[in-house]
Amino acid sequence: MQSNELRLGNWLSGPEGKEQVTCIQNRQVVELGEIGYVIEDLKPIPLTEDWAKLKFDFINTKGRKGNGFDYQPETSKTNQSKYNIGNEIELVFERWSYRKTENYDWIHEDSIHIDYYGDCISLYKYEVHVLQNLYFALTGEELTIKE
Repeated sequence: MQSNELRLGNWLSGPEGKEQVTCIQNRQVVELGEIGYVIEDLKPIPLTEDWAKLKFDFINTKGRKGNGFDYQPETSKTNQSKYNIGNEIELVFERWSYRKTENYDWIHEDSIHIDYYGDCISLYKYEVHVLQNLYFALTGEELTIKE
């Protein structure tokens, strides 16, 4: 994680737990609450469905289960969970599973993306601060955390 990825209000994990960024100094020191840390001591928070439901209070609007794009249920399938996070904005957690033939083990690929007015925007990292930044860029508003 680089300091240029961060904005005030981003959630990170530090030595004292998960807190919001309150100050960024010289692109090297980041304050969480009232304590300053060098950026190397901080970690991004993984973006998970639990964060979507419990922390951001997003509503699960719908999902999709299917046999994948090639409609061969013995070799591919797709599961999606969608969360409404704003006007015409959905956060999508997707797992695509496939196998070479019916006798092979399943291989899973997970992805997270935003559906924004019908367009798909893939997240380059599956981290809470990345979602916060993208949401702000699209709406001009901050994501709020349910305390």
